[in-house]
Amino acid sequence: PYDEGIFECRVDFRIQPTTITSINLAVISPPEKPTIYEAGGKEVRLMLGPYKIGQSVTVKCEVLGGRPSPEVTWWRDHQQLDDFSEHKTEFKVINFLTIPTLARMDLHSILTCQATNNNE
Repeated sequence: PYDEGIFECRVDFRIQPTTITSINLAVISPPEKPTIYEAGGKEVRLMLGPYKIGQSVTVKCEVLGGRPSPEVTWWRDHQQLDDFSEHKTEFKVINFLTIPTLARMDLHSILTCQATNNNE
């Protein structure tokens, strides 16, 4: 971020007028790895649960850093579930995912939290 700003290139000619071109340099810094928490605040590592069929489950994804501030999205089995971050501060972005009623088909689902702050 310290290198960003407006830079100018000036070319002086003998016969023609001087030409000045400006460019704005923006520096992108990646966010930290997302962290997933259960409703009670315990960090989730590899597996969520156990839960019973019919229960409601809420998990939180928290991402620190990044410039510009990242978008945090939830994915299930490689399909995007949402496309917005619900809570942002200058250095932290949080997105909650709620599964209102667990079903047998939820067993062994892969839930992924992803943070991106560029076009790649």
